[in-house]
Amino acid sequence: SYEFTIPIDDEFINKFIKAKNSLPDAKNFAVQVVNGSIKFIINYSTVNSDNITFDVGTTDVVNLDPICFSADKLKEVLVANKGDQGTMHVSSQGLSRIDFTGADFESNYWLVQLQN
Repeated sequence: SYEFTIPIDDEFINKFIKAKNSLPDAKNFAVQVVNGSIKFIINYSTVNSDNITFDVGTTDVVNLDPICFSADKLKEVLVANKGDQGTMHVSSQGLSRIDFTGADFESNYWLVQLQN
């Protein structure tokens, strides 16, 4: 089961792609919930490093530790589906499903948590 859902629209897609392009060597991003606010952290690390953080909405989940996924793979998915509406479902078990619906298609992608 998924703890929360994030709507994916052109604003989210542009924000993520610009952030990833600003840190081209970033291999991961983390999804974290702090006080009900969903945060995306490009180039997440437990030590000081360059990263970009932005809020993407709110949820009923109060707190959730960072879950890391591949930034390169998500960027590819977002570029391929630019202009379409989608949703990203996130599970605390380390799985994310991204669904897009276009005029004449549906596509589903899965991201698996990166292991340290």
